[in-house]
Amino acid sequence: IALNCDFEKRDSKTGNPEGWKLNFSDIQANGFVTKVDSLVSYKGRYSVSIERFGKKEQYAAIEYIIPKSFIGKRIELRGYLKTQNVKTACGIWLRLDGEAGANLGFENMLQQGINGTNDWKQYNIQLPYSSEVKSIHFGGLLEGDGKVWFDNFELFIDGKRIEKAILAKVVVDCTGDGDM
Repeated sequence: IALNCDFEKRDSKTGNPEGWKLNFSDIQANGFVTKVDSLVSYKGRYSVSIERFGKKEQYAAIEYIIPKSFIGKRIELRGYLKTQNVKTACGIWLRLDGEAGANLGFENMLQQGINGTNDWKQYNIQLPYSSEVKSIHFGGLLEGDGKVWFDNFELFIDGKRIEKAILAKVVVDCTGDGDM
């Protein structure tokens, strides 16, 4: 599995990083600017920044989805952040979904209260992982005023980079009767 966790692969039509949602919704876009930044990055040519310009919306987030299941007991997300005048909080976030979108785990770092102006620093969060996970969602978020840059996300399953983690076998019912 090849991921674009450093934002270096870009869509030739939009210029956005391949695989990334830069806005959760149109409402979010009314209060925050989320964009690829070629002037400020931790490593490589690009980062993604979120900056608040309005007061209507409370937060904005970027998201990457991996619609796969892996074998393992623990998942860890690491990512680099740089902040400028963040008033409330920002961070990286991780959500694990099961069947029909059931939330099996969630962490967003907001309780850590990362704010102010800070140079690049790596942060990490962890969640228990199980075979019930059907998709992994992760990214970065900003709550309130300020600006934050994100770069070089990494995912690990039981200490192994997700690109080297073992995919869970998917059982397919080919009979059509739903019985296995």
